[in-house]
Amino acid sequence: MARPPAAVPTLKRAQLRVLGLSDLHMNIDGYDYFRDEIGQGGGLAALVPLIETARAEVANCVLFDNGDTIQGSPFADVAVAAPKLWPGGVHPMVAALNALGLDGATLGNHEFNYGIAYLHTALEGRAYPLVCANIRTLEGDNLYPPHVILTRALVDDQGTSQSIKIGLFGVCPPQILKWDQPLLEGKIEAEDMVEAACRAVTQLRAAGAEIVVGLSHSGIVDHPHTALMENATHIIAQRAMPDALIAGHTHKRFPDTAPGLIHGVPTVQPGFWGSHLGVIDLDLTHGPAGWEVVSAQAHLRAAPRGPAHSPRFAHLTADLHAKTQAQIRQPVAHIQAPLTSYFSQIAPTLSVDLVLQAKSFWGREILAQTLDRPVLAAASPFKAGGRAGADHYVDIEPGALLQKHVGDLYFYPNTLVILPVTGAVVKEWLERSASQFNRIEPGARDLPLLAEDHAAYDFDVISGVSYRFDLSKPAAFDGFGARQDGPGRVVDLQFDGAALDPKAQFYLVTSGYRVGGGGGFPVAQAGAPLGVEATPARTALARYLAQTKPLPTVPRPVWSFVPQDGASAWFDTGPGARKGGHALPSNVRYQGPVADGFDRYILHFDG
Repeated sequence: MARPPAAVPTLKRAQLRVLGLSDLHMNIDGYDYFRDEIGQGGGLAALVPLIETARAEVANCVLFDNGDTIQGSPFADVAVAAPKLWPGGVHPMVAALNALGLDGATLGNHEFNYGIAYLHTALEGRAYPLVCANIRTLEGDNLYPPHVILTRALVDDQGTSQSIKIGLFGVCPPQILKWDQPLLEGKIEAEDMVEAACRAVTQLRAAGAEIVVGLSHSGIVDHPHTALMENATHIIAQRAMPDALIAGHTHKRFPDTAPGLIHGVPTVQPGFWGSHLGVIDLDLTHGPAGWEVVSAQAHLRAAPRGPAHSPRFAHLTADLHAKTQAQIRQPVAHIQAPLTSYFSQIAPTLSVDLVLQAKSFWGREILAQTLDRPVLAAASPFKAGGRAGADHYVDIEPGALLQKHVGDLYFYPNTLVILPVTGAVVKEWLERSASQFNRIEPGARDLPLLAEDHAAYDFDVISGVSYRFDLSKPAAFDGFGARQDGPGRVVDLQFDGAALDPKAQFYLVTSGYRVGGGGGFPVAQAGAPLGVEATPARTALARYLAQTKPLPTVPRPVWSFVPQDGASAWFDTGPGARKGGHALPSNVRYQGPVADGFDRYILHFDG
């Protein structure tokens, strides 16, 4: 008789779902402290039903946070100053993540904005592991563990409970050493994210991790690897090859559609402020080496629009919320003209000009005893729609200017820095700003004005000089700050009524973010930052606004476009621009509403 064939062992199969959060920026219940009203979407509370649904759909699920978690709103600033109001002595955002059953987290760059001591205090009460592989003390010790292996129960497709070892590592931008230099100098050091990620994955697999998840607080930019690069997620996917990646930092979204693979690695980047939940599904089989990924895909789930509130967070935020409301309602100054940013990318606006004047005032005050050259200032329209949506604009009515408005005018917690620069550096700086615009040649009709890959916060205006942009010429920089061939677009650059001498000496007041490489401006061509006491930009702005009476009512004509015969271009801005009292530039015509709540306008370049 023939012997019966040997039974083929059936492989165990299972699905593991990885949920990703990133860039929450201390938005728990989604309250808009800049408008002092209930927000219309976002915040961790808005993600709670999405998280609960995603967990209910599968048998096995883990939830991770990718950093920039405890900073980013007036609520966060008050939490720093009032730790006695933390519920049970635990930082409210950490307590909220504890309540959600977070499985692990990493650090973002903004975790360091308040210094190392506060960072440790704020994270002390967490009930989840925190990992960061590329930040160490000067003694060479990791500030937090570089990685961890989580042992979790895994229900297979037969309903049997198995065990799986999930390796978790995290990295954050090494630029923190420059962005927060006054707080971090002499305390920590940072390594290249790609090198740290590769080492972490190797060590985790050697230690028995069957599945490795990377928390990359870094954007997705398809550039070659350079040492200490800021946005390295795509290189981490290519070289470290984890089984799943959660990206962040740049506030963008990935993927638009499944499967969401970068070099074969399923990856999510879930927006910011709780706008989206990242979902990565890993199909697993159990082989000789343990659980292995056989297929994977990733997608995003958008938080619903409208007020968000979660009862489980109410007791965590109540006391600090009341204190934050009281603080943001404190009067600072009085304004006689509206402050808006609806048209800040096409013409000088008072909302940006007040920031420029405050920076110049601060610089001259700091250098009063040693002022040996003119002071210039650089500032951007931080709130100008874009990925943040059609309601993300400065819109302050005449009357009392409150503390909340100071944060509205200067949205980020930057410190001020003074750089020695030449006229040549000033021109290059403005050329970097000019990459915001697409090329518009004479006769071109209804092209998009703004380049898709350029953020409004990288459109620096420099006061103290005057200049024009000739958009018929190609940009000298790309959207990420890489220099391209050509003379550029900045023309008629003048100082004190005469052509700017490339060798002229100036002081430029800018931010620690710029000096740290943020936006790719030509900082390396400038002199070393002056050793002055670190001052928060909001503090300098509030002082200027309080001391200047009356405040200006019109912006200074710092910049404009060179006319292009017969040319026009469209741009989108918020619907608030149509409200009464908001002046429409004479060369701009309203066209109508478009997608996502924006309004479209046509800019005419005729002289």
